[in-house]
Amino acid sequence: MAGIDLVTAKKVEKQVERGTRLKRLREHEDSDIARLTERAEIPSQSSSSSSSPVSTTSSPARGSRSQRKKLKQSPSISVKDLNLISTWDREKLSVRQATSTFAATAQVLGMDIGSMAVSKSTVHRARIAGREQAAEKIVELRNQEIPERLVLHWDGKLLPSLSGDTEDRIAVLLTGEDDAEFLLGVRASSDSTGRNVAAVVLKEVDEAGVRDKIIAFCFDTTASNTGMVQGACIRIEQELGRSLLWLACRHHVHEVILKDVFEASLCSSSGPDIGIFKRLRDRWSFVDSSQRETVETSEDLVEFFATNDTASKLKDDALAFLKEALMSKNHPREDYEELLRLSYLFLGGEGPAKPFRRPGALHQARWMAKAIYCLKLQMLKSQLSLTGRKKAGVE
Repeated sequence: MAGIDLVTAKKVEKQVERGTRLKRLREHEDSDIARLTERAEIPSQSSSSSSSPVSTTSSPARGSRSQRKKLKQSPSISVKDLNLISTWDREKLSVRQATSTFAATAQVLGMDIGSMAVSKSTVHRARIAGREQAAEKIVELRNQEIPERLVLHWDGKLLPSLSGDTEDRIAVLLTGEDDAEFLLGVRASSDSTGRNVAAVVLKEVDEAGVRDKIIAFCFDTTASNTGMVQGACIRIEQELGRSLLWLACRHHVHEVILKDVFEASLCSSSGPDIGIFKRLRDRWSFVDSSQRETVETSEDLVEFFATNDTASKLKDDALAFLKEALMSKNHPREDYEELLRLSYLFLGGEGPAKPFRRPGALHQARWMAKAIYCLKLQMLKSQLSLTGRKKAGVE
C-alpha cells in the first residue's frame, strides 16, 4: 500500500506542476499582448502632451490633407483577412499565439493598436468566421457548371487530429475538360480499408450529385484500392452499377515495375533501406563523378550497340527525346530532371564534368530513387568495390 501511495503522490505532484507551468505560460502570453498594446499607446500620449493647449488630443482626422492621404496609403492588417486566418490554421497557432503575432505585426506596420480591438476573443471569432467563408467558397465551386465527363481522384493521408491523435483523411477531387478541377472535400475515415475509403468517396460524390458524370477514376496502387474483392475501386464500380476506366497513378505503376526488376537483379531487402544504395551514399565523398562509365566508354556496350542496329536506333531516338526534354526545362520535380540528365549522360550525351547530385532518399517506396541510384551505380561501379554478384546485378 505504501508503494501505491507513493505512485499516486507522484502522479498528483506531476499534475500540479503541469498546471502551474500552463498557468505561467498563459500569464506570459497575456503580458506580451498587454506590453505590445502599451507600447502602441505611448506615442499618442506623448504627441498629445506636446500639442497646443487648445487641443489636448491628437486626431489623424484633424491633420492636413497630405497627412490623411499618407495615412490612408499606409499598409494595414485586419484580423478578418482570410489569408491571415488560413496561415494561422496552417501553422497551427493557438488563439493566444495568433493574437500576439497579429499585435506585433500591426505595430510594425505603424498601426495604432490602442484604438483596435485586439483580444483573444476577437481573434477567435474572426477565425471561426474565416473558416465558414472558406467552406462557403468550396460549396460555391460545387454549384458552378460541371462538365459532363469527369475523372474521380482520391488519396489518403494520415494527419493529426484536433485531439492530438492521428486520423485518416481522404481527399476527393474531380477533374474534367478545359482543366476544370473541383475539390469535393477532405473527410475523415475510421481506417484506410477499401470499404471505408469507398464509402467516404461515394458520400462526397453523392453530395455533389455527379454520379452519372464519372467515367474514370485515378488512384494509388495500394491493396486497399486495387483489391479485386474488397478494394475501393471494385466497391465504387459496384455501387455506381457500371465499369469505369482505371487510371492508376503512374508513379506507383513505375514503382511496381522497377521493384520487380530490381529484386530480380539484386534481390529484395528486408529493411526499409537498400544496402547497396546506402553504400553508395556513405562512400560518396570518395567518388569522382567525372570518371564515369557510359555506353561510349564501356567496351561491352560499345560492341553491343555496334552489332545491334535495332538497339542503336533506340539509343539514338532516346538521346533525341532526352535532349529535347532537358532543353524544355519543364520539370515538375527536381528528381525528374535528374533522371533525364543521368539517362542522357549514360547514353553518351554531353554534359558537365561533375553532373551528379549527392544521393538522397533511400526509402523503398521511392521508385524514382531506384532508377537514379541504379544509373549512378552503373556509371560509378568501378569506384565502389562491388562484389561480383552485385556488379552483375547492376549491369
